Amino acid sequence: MSAERSFRAEVEELFKLSVDMLCIAGTDGRFKHINPAFERVLGWSEEELLSRPFFDFVHEDDLEATQVELRKQSEGGTRVPFENRYRCADGSYKVLRWTAQPDPERGLVYAIARDVTDRRNRDDELIAAKEKAEAADRAKSDFLANISHEIHTPMNGIIGMAELGLASAVDPRVREHLRLIERSADSLLIVIGEILDISKIEAGKIDLDETAFSVRELVGDAVKSLAVGAHRKGLELLCQVSPSVPD
Repeated sequence: MSAERSFRAEVEELFKLSVDMLCIAGTDGRFKHINPAFERVLGWSEEELLSRPFFDFVHEDDLEATQVELRKQSEGGTRVPFENRYRCADGSYKVLRWTAQPDPERGLVYAIARDVTDRRNRDDELIAAKEKAEAADRAKSDFLANISHEIHTPMNGIIGMAELGLASAVDPRVREHLRLIERSADSLLIVIGEILDISKIEAGKIDLDETAFSVRELVGDAVKSLAVGAHRKGLELLCQVSPSVPD
C-alpha cells in the first residue's frame, strides 16, 4: 500500500470516528459524503441523507438563511459559524452549529457541524428567566409607586387637619397630641419614600443628600410615637440622650 493510500485510509478512519458531524456537500444543495455522526445525531440513514437535498431537512424558518449561507459559500465566503435547525427522523429538531470551508472551483463545501441543542435550550431558559425576573421587578416597582400614591393622599389630609387643629387649639395637651399626629404622619411619609428608594437602589439610581439633623429631636420623635401605645399598657416610655452625644 502506497504512503498516499495509507494516509487516505487514516483520514477516512478519523472521518468515521469523529463525534462531530463531518460532511462534503455540493453547492447544488446535496450531501456528497457524510460521516456516521449524522445518523447518530439526526436518526436518518446515510442513504436517506444522500438521496435528498439537505434543504429538505432544514427547519422552514431557517431555510432562507441556510440558502443565503450556501450561496456565500459557493462564492468563496469566509468560515463564519452558522446555526440552523435540522429535522430528525423522529420529527424533533436539533440545533446544529456549522463551520465550513468552500471550494468554489469544484463546487464543494467541506463542513463540520456540532449539536448545540442543549446549549441553545439552556440559553433560552436563561433568557426566559431573565425576562421573568425583569417583569417581576417592573411589577414590584409599579406596585410600590401605586401604594405610595394611595397612602400619600390620605396622609397629606391627616397632616393638613393636624395643622388646622394646631392653629386653633389652645389646650397644651391637645396641641401636644396634634403635634404627635403630625410628626407620626411625617415619619410615615418618610418611610414610604425609603421603601421607594429600595427600587432606586436596585436600579442603581439612588441619590444621596447631605442634610443636617438633630439626633435628640429624631430620637425624641421616635419615642413619642411609641409612647401612646406604651401608655395604654400602663407603661411610661422615656428616653435620655447623654450630654456627650453631639447634637
